[in-house]
Amino acid sequence: MEAVALLEGSPRLQLNYLKGLLALREIGQNVPDKLLVLHIRLLCQLHPKQVIEEVKKTTYPLDACLKVCREYNIQNATAFFLERAGKLIEALDINLSVKFI
Repeated sequence: MEAVALLEGSPRLQLNYLKGLLALREIGQNVPDKLLVLHIRLLCQLHPKQVIEEVKKTTYPLDACLKVCREYNIQNATAFFLERAGKLIEALDINLSVKFI
Protein backbone atom coordinates (compact mmCIF):
# COMPACT_ATOMS: atom_id res chain seq x y z
CA MET A 1 0.00 0.00 0.00
CA GLU A 2 2.88 2.36 0.70
CA ALA A 3 4.22 1.99 -2.83
CA VAL A 4 0.81 2.86 -4.26
CA ALA A 5 0.69 5.99 -2.11
CA LEU A 6 4.20 7.01 -3.22
CA LEU A 7 3.11 6.75 -6.85
CA GLU A 8 -0.01 8.86 -6.32
CA GLY A 9 1.26 11.69 -8.53
CA SER A 10 1.95 9.27 -11.39
CA PRO A 11 -1.29 7.49 -12.29
CA ARG A 12 0.26 5.48 -15.14
CA LEU A 13 2.98 4.10 -12.86
CA GLN A 14 0.38 3.46 -10.19
CA LEU A 15 -1.72 1.50 -12.67
CA ASN A 16 1.27 -0.57 -13.79
CA TYR A 17 2.14 -1.36 -10.18
CA LEU A 18 -1.44 -2.40 -9.46
CA LYS A 19 -1.46 -4.66 -12.53
CA GLY A 20 1.51 -6.46 -11.02
CA LEU A 21 -0.31 -6.84 -7.71
CA LEU A 22 -3.37 -8.21 -9.46
CA ALA A 23 -1.23 -10.86 -11.10
CA LEU A 24 -0.45 -12.10 -7.59
CA ARG A 25 -4.15 -12.87 -7.10
CA GLU A 26 -3.73 -15.71 -9.57
CA ILE A 27 -1.39 -17.47 -7.13
CA GLY A 28 -3.66 -16.89 -4.16
CA GLN A 29 -2.30 -13.60 -2.85
CA ASN A 30 -4.97 -11.37 -1.30
CA VAL A 31 -5.29 -7.84 -2.70
CA PRO A 32 -7.20 -5.36 -0.53
CA ASP A 33 -10.50 -4.07 -1.92
CA LYS A 34 -9.22 -0.50 -1.71
CA LEU A 35 -6.52 -1.33 -4.26
CA LEU A 36 -8.97 -3.16 -6.51
CA VAL A 37 -11.22 -0.12 -6.59
CA LEU A 38 -8.23 2.13 -7.29
CA HIS A 39 -7.28 -0.16 -10.17
CA ILE A 40 -10.73 0.28 -11.72
CA ARG A 41 -10.63 4.04 -11.12
CA LEU A 42 -7.27 4.34 -12.89
CA LEU A 43 -8.48 2.19 -15.78
CA CYS A 44 -11.55 4.42 -16.10
CA GLN A 45 -9.30 7.48 -16.25
CA LEU A 46 -6.55 6.16 -18.48
CA HIS A 47 -8.00 3.27 -20.51
CA PRO A 48 -11.81 3.41 -20.39
CA LYS A 49 -12.27 0.87 -23.17
CA GLN A 50 -10.36 -1.74 -21.17
CA VAL A 51 -12.59 -1.55 -18.09
CA ILE A 52 -15.24 -4.02 -19.25
CA GLU A 53 -12.64 -6.61 -20.21
CA GLU A 54 -10.97 -6.29 -16.82
CA VAL A 55 -14.13 -6.54 -14.71
CA LYS A 56 -15.19 -9.67 -16.57
CA LYS A 57 -11.86 -11.38 -15.77
CA THR A 58 -11.97 -11.28 -11.99
CA THR A 59 -14.06 -10.27 -8.99
CA TYR A 60 -14.10 -6.64 -7.89
CA PRO A 61 -15.96 -4.97 -5.01
CA LEU A 62 -19.42 -4.51 -6.46
CA ASP A 63 -20.80 -1.31 -4.94
CA ALA A 64 -17.57 0.69 -4.97
CA CYS A 65 -16.70 -0.24 -8.55
CA LEU A 66 -20.25 0.40 -9.74
CA LYS A 67 -19.99 3.89 -8.26
CA VAL A 68 -16.64 4.51 -10.00
CA CYS A 69 -17.92 3.27 -13.37
CA ARG A 70 -20.96 5.52 -13.05
CA GLU A 71 -18.75 8.45 -12.10
CA TYR A 72 -16.67 8.01 -15.27
CA ASN A 73 -19.70 7.10 -17.40
CA ILE A 74 -18.33 3.69 -18.41
CA GLN A 75 -21.72 2.39 -19.54
CA ASN A 76 -20.91 -1.23 -20.36
CA ALA A 77 -19.09 -1.80 -17.05
CA THR A 78 -21.87 -0.04 -15.16
CA ALA A 79 -24.40 -2.40 -16.75
CA PHE A 80 -22.17 -5.37 -15.88
CA PHE A 81 -22.03 -4.41 -12.20
CA LEU A 82 -25.78 -3.68 -12.16
CA GLU A 83 -26.42 -7.19 -13.50
CA ARG A 84 -24.21 -8.65 -10.78
CA ALA A 85 -26.18 -6.63 -8.22
CA GLY A 86 -29.43 -8.11 -9.53
CA LYS A 87 -30.64 -4.84 -11.02
CA LEU A 88 -31.44 -6.37 -14.36
CA ILE A 89 -33.93 -3.80 -15.63
CA GLU A 90 -31.51 -0.93 -14.98
CA ALA A 91 -28.69 -2.88 -16.65
CA LEU A 92 -30.90 -3.64 -19.64
CA ASP A 93 -31.87 0.04 -19.95
CA ILE A 94 -28.19 1.01 -20.09
CA ASN A 95 -27.35 -1.72 -22.59
CA LEU A 96 -30.22 -0.68 -24.85
CA SER A 97 -29.38 3.02 -24.65
CA VAL A 98 -25.75 2.31 -25.55
CA LYS A 99 -26.76 0.26 -28.58
CA PHE A 100 -29.01 3.03 -29.93
CA ILE A 101 -26.63 5.95 -29.45
